[in-house]
Amino acid sequence: NQHKLKVYVRGYVGSHRINGLAITFQDIFKLFRIVVKVSLGIPVAVHIVPAKTSTRFRIELVLPSEVLYESYVSRRKGYGINILGVREYTVGDEFRRIAWKATAKTGRLMVKEYEGMSYRNIVVVASLHNGHYIGDPPPVHYIANAVLGIVSSACEKNMRVRVGIITEESIKISSEITKKDIDNVHTILSLIEWPLKPSRFYSYSSSNRIVRWFVKQLVYDSCREPCIIALFIDPLDDLDAENIARLYRELKIRRHELRLFLAPPTLINFVYNKNLPIQYLDDAVKEINRIDMIARSLRRIAKIYTPDKYIV
Repeated sequence: NQHKLKVYVRGYVGSHRINGLAITFQDIFKLFRIVVKVSLGIPVAVHIVPAKTSTRFRIELVLPSEVLYESYVSRRKGYGINILGVREYTVGDEFRRIAWKATAKTGRLMVKEYEGMSYRNIVVVASLHNGHYIGDPPPVHYIANAVLGIVSSACEKNMRVRVGIITEESIKISSEITKKDIDNVHTILSLIEWPLKPSRFYSYSSSNRIVRWFVKQLVYDSCREPCIIALFIDPLDDLDAENIARLYRELKIRRHELRLFLAPPTLINFVYNKNLPIQYLDDAVKEINRIDMIARSLRRIAKIYTPDKYIV
């Protein structure tokens, strides 16, 4: 006789390979127990989709307080750079907005009225190195939930989203994600490739080295107008910090906004993992000192969020 066996796999988000199965048969009284081990000739790829969990993350955390977010084109007053018109000065107006030519012509103090800035697109990029896969749960679990929170919140505001994932193994890019096809974010997160031998000892990340090029290409392909970029990254050295600074300046020229989400894996594990061995404490202290030094050099240019600000 032939029997079909349907297997439900639970695990951490991403792409995995299964080399075999261990099937256990036992009666309801547990009087007997039989274990059958099945080895697969060819490993089977399994893609774990992140759970749709509720999150307190809101898109307002990423956007400046004076910026609105819309899914349509509108002209309104605000804090943009395009001049919408001029009007007479009222108490409280900033002096730098005074329109001197209009003031000279009318004989009254006139100020410039700007067209408001709105963002309709957001690009979310996560750069993951081998250290993000160590722990139970590993930091990649929390980062995936944060990415999921940003995308869900942005889609609620009718924004269009692109997601890019860089690992030591591969690069993954989603199609455009909107409110109608939000499940695409689960697909792209389920394709995160895990390393064959994760290690908590790392000093170099090839994913970080290409993040500047990757973000620029993804933004230029996705955003024909100013957009928001949320970058999850663990900068390991001064070269990573320098590349982030250069990326910020290159995006700023085109009026894009970069938001930096620091993702140091040991610190994430130490704060949110209850089953962490005590030997991680020394590594966490070293990581805090490294992140603090790098963050000081970047704080003057990009808005930075530490894990306690974006992880639920």
